[in-house]
Amino acid sequence: MKKYEFKLNENVGFYWIAESLDVRNTKYQKIEIINTKQFGKAMLLDNNVMFTEFDEHVYHEYIVYPNVNQLENFNNALIIGGGDGLCAKRLLEYPFKKVVQVEIDKEVIELSKKHFLNKLENTFNDKRLVLEEQDALKYFPCKEKYNFIALDLTDPQEDNQLSNNLFSDNFYNDCKKALDNNGILVVQVGCPYLFPKHFSKQKNILEKLFNYTWIYGTYMHCYGMHQYFISCSNIINNQKPNWELIMKNFNQYNKAKVYNLELHKKSL
Repeated sequence: MKKYEFKLNENVGFYWIAESLDVRNTKYQKIEIINTKQFGKAMLLDNNVMFTEFDEHVYHEYIVYPNVNQLENFNNALIIGGGDGLCAKRLLEYPFKKVVQVEIDKEVIELSKKHFLNKLENTFNDKRLVLEEQDALKYFPCKEKYNFIALDLTDPQEDNQLSNNLFSDNFYNDCKKALDNNGILVVQVGCPYLFPKHFSKQKNILEKLFNYTWIYGTYMHCYGMHQYFISCSNIINNQKPNWELIMKNFNQYNKAKVYNLELHKKSL
């Protein structure tokens, strides 16, 4: 057993006592799978918690369901990051013809398959899932248009450039061009209370790029803080949603454990 310390900022943090199950140092980052008493197995990237068996469903339901339930068409979806496959799992509950996942580090995918099959079920065996193992900065411009794009990224850090360049006006603009007319982009933007500068910067960029934006969030026990998302669209006013459509999609497709229509309404 080992003590793992997680620093949220210079004044706040927490620790776990856990067993290390698997460690790999890849070209891009350190990946570690640990087993905790409180949260079950967890994936760490560069010693930061990405998700746990206990509450991964909260994060992944919130990044997918509030947005996808507003769609009329389910042609193509795109995930930037999200190599663990848990965002893809939720998208594949819907009748998308194709879900493309762009992940730079294939070891994230392999370790997720190895240690979290109980959560993934048949995600990586679904023929609609297309894996693109490459730098997302090189994915655009792309020929296809997407109904939904999720930026399921690690938080930017000063000493790690892996995701920093993706939280930028240039990359957001590339995503905007890849959306179809009624498409939605969602970006995870962390916690505004602990990282106010990062949050404000993303909010300002996205509000300038898109006609409609919606900020919503939920508490994540494994992070020790709230997790927020910004949903963006040029056509869909996600703060004045079409409840008839949302209810139809909610009842027909998703398998939510936490997300529900009352929570959705209260978050507006």
